[in-house]
Amino acid sequence: LLAFVSLTALGLWVRFTGRAPDDTAASRGQLLLMICGSYNLILMVFNLMPIPPLDGSHILANFHDGYARLLGDPSKQGIFLFAFFFAFMLAGVIFTPVLRAGVWYVGVVAG
Repeated sequence: LLAFVSLTALGLWVRFTGRAPDDTAASRGQLLLMICGSYNLILMVFNLMPIPPLDGSHILANFHDGYARLLGDPSKQGIFLFAFFFAFMLAGVIFTPVLRAGVWYVGVVAG
């Protein structure tokens, strides 16, 4: 919700006033809205990854019984540790499309 609000506000700001000149308070405000929206999108996608202890693992466990059993098996917990570190190694690959989607959304709202 925070990402939607900040990116929509940025898009409307750019639509009605244009992109602010560099080194002005308005440009810093637009940058702040872009950063807030982008970081919230990244945090949303990160939190929805199906790796414990993130929320995505609980959501997937509710829909897939095999995954729920895997979460409950203490001998398999090492797999999730490697998956968590692997997700960090692939962060650029995972989050680049998310950032592009945010920029695209701002462009659509800005017209």
